[in-house]
Amino acid sequence: MSRGKRMRAPDVVRRSRTPRLDLTTVLALLIPLLTVGFLAVVKLPPVHETTQPPSQTLLTNALVVCPSGRAGSTDAAVSSASGASGDLSVLAGGQPQSVPVTTGAPTAVDSQEALVVRGTDDLAPGLVGLR
Repeated sequence: MSRGKRMRAPDVVRRSRTPRLDLTTVLALLIPLLTVGFLAVVKLPPVHETTQPPSQTLLTNALVVCPSGRAGSTDAAVSSASGASGDLSVLAGGQPQSVPVTTGAPTAVDSQEALVVRGTDDLAPGLVGLR
């Protein structure tokens, strides 16, 4: 036998089975720990709770569309049931016109084309267009 340190077989086997830290093992432990740490530091945005009830607003603009009439019939009328009087904007056949209306009385519009009736401010609620 030669001189020197002799190793027994179980020591050799034990050394080869001991776990060693390599780069993959370190990253497999470090990345989840860093992720959990960063998530613990992140603050959630504040939640805004609305405690006031919905509020009522006034109708200030209304639009009514009437289809075109039968051939030869020009019967169309506009009105407002809001209790206000004024002028409605009526677009008939591409031609804009202003039509005066009073409450409870329909105003005739002579056109066979489709009508687009716009009421603003006090005339918007209760706007009526019929054929």
